[in-house]
Amino acid sequence: MARLGRLGAIVLDVRRHYSNAVVARLAIEGSRTIRDWADEVGVADAGFARCGYLLTVPERLVDACRGNIAMLQGLGLDTRFVTTEEIGEIEPELSTDDLGDPAIRLLVAYIYPMTGTPGVALPGGWDGIPGARGCTPQSCAYRDALPEFTRYGATLVGISAQPPAEQREFAERERMPYPLLSDPAMDLAAALDLPTFESARGRLFRRLTLVAERGRVVKAFYPVFPPDRDAAAVLAWLGTARARDEV
Repeated sequence: MARLGRLGAIVLDVRRHYSNAVVARLAIEGSRTIRDWADEVGVADAGFARCGYLLTVPERLVDACRGNIAMLQGLGLDTRFVTTEEIGEIEPELSTDDLGDPAIRLLVAYIYPMTGTPGVALPGGWDGIPGARGCTPQSCAYRDALPEFTRYGATLVGISAQPPAEQREFAERERMPYPLLSDPAMDLAAALDLPTFESARGRLFRRLTLVAERGRVVKAFYPVFPPDRDAAAVLAWLGTARARDEV
């Protein structure tokens, strides 16, 4: 899949989970066009860089994944199935501690518009957008409640459309002990049909929180108000859900 990013850079993916050989062939042919850009178009080289990525799958999808890999290999794509042990042999510096079956995890993902940056003005009209304010208090409340989420075996992540540099600056400044993920292309919004809004900064996520268990979203908190009470509300729900399961 080829797409034009916000900075004008073309990103092209050949997804490992294609089950349709026709669509996979289209993606592969597209990659060849970008790779041979100078010859195909007759202008400067596109700066194509070949790279790969690692996709983890839960145990229940292993057989389907192997089938897709076999199909893609038959089309000439360099892809293969590897275990966590083999990953360590391929790249010893890569930690595989967190690459276990994601289906066994309890994930709490709070999704927010954007946090502020010292010395940088907020987008015009920000105060007039319902639910836009409160991202920093929300994140700090999750930070302070991390031990309680850990007792439930939950993994915490924060997600916004802000670029990685802004997420990193905020995480360092506020000493966030869990990942803040960046999704400037709004891929998550497209995949899950999440609510968004337009601002002077561009398209941003509306505030909501998802709880996923065994690879499936089991609870959505929306709308979230007030933001600084979101962590407490999620913890209360987790406590009720656990008590119900123990009955």
